[in-house]
Amino acid sequence: TEAGVDYTTDWVVDDLPVPIETKNGTLYSIPYSVETNDVVMSAIQTQPSSEIYDRVMNQFECFYEEGAEQPRILSVCSHPYLSGVPHRIKY
Repeated sequence: TEAGVDYTTDWVVDDLPVPIETKNGTLYSIPYSVETNDVVMSAIQTQPSSEIYDRVMNQFECFYEEGAEQPRILSVCSHPYLSGVPHRIKY
């Protein structure tokens, strides 16, 4: 926070923003998910393109139910060079 940074998306710690107290102020961790990241699914795990849709929908349905009690943030990380290609664009 001393350098003017108020938040980070580098820590995969929760489905809600998490305040982290530092000696210079509060830093917030903004939700980020590797489970719904197209690099992880397509390039590392070599899952079929339909897996992107399935995982995002399954996570959405879970968060939708949980959202009745407490809000959730669904993080979907999509890269044009992977998900934006013609054979994956429908997912």
